[in-house]
Amino acid sequence: RSRDENCESPVGSGPFKIVRWDRQSQVELVRNPDYNWAPPTAKHQGPAWLERIVWKFIQEPSVRFASLQAGEVDVIETLPPESHEAARRNPDLTVLVALRPGNPTNGTLNITRAPFNDLKVREAFVRSSDVEGALKSVYFSEFPRAGGPLSSATRFYSPDFEHAQDYDPARAAQLLDEAGWTGRDSEGYRTRDGKRLQVHVVMGNRTPPSEYTLWEQVQATTRAVGFQLIIDQMSDVQATQRQADWDYDIRIGYWNTNTPDVLRIIFGSEFIRPAGVGGYHQNTAGFSDTAFDGLIQQALTTQDPEQRKALYYKAQQIASSQYLQLTTYPQSSRLGIYKTTQGVRLEPSLAVTYLYDAWVNK
Repeated sequence: RSRDENCESPVGSGPFKIVRWDRQSQVELVRNPDYNWAPPTAKHQGPAWLERIVWKFIQEPSVRFASLQAGEVDVIETLPPESHEAARRNPDLTVLVALRPGNPTNGTLNITRAPFNDLKVREAFVRSSDVEGALKSVYFSEFPRAGGPLSSATRFYSPDFEHAQDYDPARAAQLLDEAGWTGRDSEGYRTRDGKRLQVHVVMGNRTPPSEYTLWEQVQATTRAVGFQLIIDQMSDVQATQRQADWDYDIRIGYWNTNTPDVLRIIFGSEFIRPAGVGGYHQNTAGFSDTAFDGLIQQALTTQDPEQRKALYYKAQQIASSQYLQLTTYPQSSRLGIYKTTQGVRLEPSLAVTYLYDAWVNK
């Protein structure tokens, strides 16, 4: 089949087959009776216990949670953070949460152009961002802060770099002074050579409202130090084109994968160039460093786990010291499960929903 046909009519080669897709509404899957290649982490072999799955798209978080409370659905993904405490107190519900490995949610700074081509300005921006306060306000303290380039669930992650991005407006102000941004205009923004210290963050239309709110709070705290942070909202097509054209100062993103090799993908010089015709770069910082490239290439080839750990430690150290991202929180799976549903788990390597061993008693 052609690529377009495959994308429009997926089949599924695992324990469930896709039989119907109602766009913007739901996907229906049925058990694959021939399935007999479950991974060793599964609780049984052979076909799945469930005969059928209806995967509904309920965009509104409060409606999604209300449907779970009423027993109208058996499981919800992306349990709203404001509903976590209510879910924990409800005897009919179980909450299942796990961090996903890889690169945490972040704003990657474009270092190929001013003002973030200056390391001092990059650190000043990061240090003037009160991410801890924003997470408490927006996500009710349910999302932990991620301060390093790897999520804590990633193999060879080191906690030594978690505090490199701690909120320190005094340090930020000092760095901006050293970088020459010593003037202030009538609105209180920093200036240098008559130009305002202005940065743009690009957001597509699929950016969650909570993410927008988080960056509004970053906008407020960075303004106190002298940055003008402008949030540019647009369609996903426009946002992708802006990325392809390097027309941004900050790009919102994350990368879920169960290997620290994610550092090579997001910061390695080989990923600055677009991937194929019409593709775009994965290294959205524009960072190129031969020492960093050498470390991650060595980490790929060595079979010694202690040596790999040491190499990835040094790679994290370089990435952290360069202030290439404002990391905010690790991606996570957050499931709410109704009492009649059993056996729902999170697949161990990526912490994604796993229903092969699940069943429902009603």
